[in-house]
Amino acid sequence: MTVTVGARSLDNEERSNFRDYMSLLSLSVDASMTVREVMAVAYLIGRHDALRDVRNASSPARTVNRRLIHGTV
Repeated sequence: MTVTVGARSLDNEERSNFRDYMSLLSLSVDASMTVREVMAVAYLIGRHDALRDVRNASSPARTVNRRLIHGTV
């Protein structure tokens, strides 16, 4: 399975790191949080690059979190 982020695919190690990061993020994020709060959590756990897709989002945190984890809207 290939996971595409932006214009490139993730290799196995990057995919594993991303899954670990998303697991940590999903444990830290509450569905009632704002997008800015979700972004702050992502920043604080050290994945600045993961903020690119949500930097300008105006969706509720639940939608942003679902999109980050599952790639859906």
